[in-house]
Amino acid sequence: MQRQRAAWEYSDPGALPFNGSHQVVADRSGLFIRNICSEKIELEPGYTVSALAPWVYLKDAWRVKGDFSLPVIRDRRGYAVLKADPGKAAKAHIIH
Repeated sequence: MQRQRAAWEYSDPGALPFNGSHQVVADRSGLFIRNICSEKIELEPGYTVSALAPWVYLKDAWRVKGDFSLPVIRDRRGYAVLKADPGKAAKAHIIH
């Protein structure tokens, strides 16, 4: 299972700018966005929270089914050589 924390800033119309974050989790069962949180959202007139921050109500409903797990590295030495040389990695079709 791979996890990554992402921080962001909302600065679009509808609310005063605010910061937030979420966690991205990827494994064999899918890709998930979890633990979405933000500072207090101060709306501009005519806007609703559901229009610009639906995650406030939907919580952890953000998921895509599929296998997003990373493959096991079988040849650590070969991986180290390719990782150190992007040209070799491209020729081996490891990177684009």
